[in-house]
Amino acid sequence: MAIVVVLLITFLVLCLLYTIPIVWKEFKTLRARQNAASKFHCLPRHWLWGNMKQIKSPIDLINIPMKMVAAKHHSYSLWFTSFLPDITIVHPDALKPIICSAEPKPMKILGYNFVLPWLGDGLLLSSGKKWERNRKLLTPAFHFDILKPNISVFNLASDKLNKQLEVQAVSGDVVNLFKYMSNTALDILLRSALSYSEEEAGSEAHASYIDAVNELCYLLGKRAFNVLHYITWIYKLSSDGKKFLKLCDQVHEFSENIIKARRKTLEKNPDAIRNKRKVDFLDIMLLARDSNGVGLTDLDIRNEVDTFMFAGHDTTACSLSWMVYSLACFPDHQQKIYEEISQVMQDREYVTWDDIPNFRYLTACLKESIRLFSTVPIITRVLTKPMQIDGHMLPVGSSVTVNIYAIHHNPDVWEDPYEFLPERFLDSPSPQTSFNYIPFSAGPRNCIGQNFAMLEMKVIIAKIVRNFEIFCVPNFKAEPSPEVVLKSNTGIKVILKPRVKKFQDNF
Repeated sequence: MAIVVVLLITFLVLCLLYTIPIVWKEFKTLRARQNAASKFHCLPRHWLWGNMKQIKSPIDLINIPMKMVAAKHHSYSLWFTSFLPDITIVHPDALKPIICSAEPKPMKILGYNFVLPWLGDGLLLSSGKKWERNRKLLTPAFHFDILKPNISVFNLASDKLNKQLEVQAVSGDVVNLFKYMSNTALDILLRSALSYSEEEAGSEAHASYIDAVNELCYLLGKRAFNVLHYITWIYKLSSDGKKFLKLCDQVHEFSENIIKARRKTLEKNPDAIRNKRKVDFLDIMLLARDSNGVGLTDLDIRNEVDTFMFAGHDTTACSLSWMVYSLACFPDHQQKIYEEISQVMQDREYVTWDDIPNFRYLTACLKESIRLFSTVPIITRVLTKPMQIDGHMLPVGSSVTVNIYAIHHNPDVWEDPYEFLPERFLDSPSPQTSFNYIPFSAGPRNCIGQNFAMLEMKVIIAKIVRNFEIFCVPNFKAEPSPEVVLKSNTGIKVILKPRVKKFQDNF
């Protein structure tokens, strides 16, 4: 018995000796972060809770930074408890060092780890050499030559959407846009990324996958405002956590089955993909090889497919919803878009690739809507090397948040920032300079799919405006709420009225 006690004590002492240097290193890193953060302007904070009690609802993630903008600060510190500071940037002049770097997401705090069970080590969450390699391998998937054939997919999905909207328009019902836009964006991604056929797109598996992705996004937003659920093991034991993990398994199985089937096809016929008329996102990943001739594993591909679905559907759905809402609020701009697309398309219903550059006013309105309603209001990075931000040196491990919404509404940057003025994007010089306008982030970690998203949205908006007049709902105002993306607590609602086509007038 004495020997057992001695061995146990020895083991505990060794564990302690091993742990102390690690804890001490973490403590020194944290103290360095705290000392650096204390040099930035800060709201009054509680000795224990920091500024957490001042963030009572999602809207405070807009209200607090806008107070800092009004006080002419370019950056400030926000404390999550008295131990964990975050530096928030609200002016483009303070932005360049962090945005021009490839610094990773902070996986230990601020919720990025929430999506890890779903997305794995994909482009959104990976860092270092893996991120550099995969970014390089995936970039060709978003070249314009690859995107061009997807015009047919955008048209098909838009027509499907318009048929659904027509039912609401004819009945005169209020249309809550996000649900329709979300399902359309997911439908497009499945057809574009995985070459889903019309028959497959109508299958039960397709519908179940779309429902699962929407539910996963809902659960992520819900978790963000439950402090206890930030603790992983507590969340896993909760009903929401169990449901989240079950849905992760469901979407993983869906992706894996498609990847395995496509890889088998490639093994049987190596030229099957190269001879396809339209090469999709999955094809590019299966064929991709680095300088050593090494490709992506099935797990790598699954992570990237899931990342594409997550990052490409909620953001697009929100941007489309706010754009349609903006056109309801500003009918003069809606009319100008209608006149433009009528002139460009004439009697055609199909939007061609060559039409897109001619949608100048539509594009300006879309950019202005994305500025006014910043789809991704906040992004965060963690420093892997010391960096000077707004005149202060931050150590390794510091968390830096870019409040895109605040930058897009900063009156020092944008004249009349709360006005809908698409002419900003028609005038020269363009306001899209010096990091004034960063809806898709900027620098090396910018959104890899931004060209895909803009093309998709232009086609959808053109076909909606061509087919419907858009009106405000009486006594209704959408209230922006920053969650994973910028949604609205009250919904994003409009009333649609079918347009009378010109050929009907002539008849």
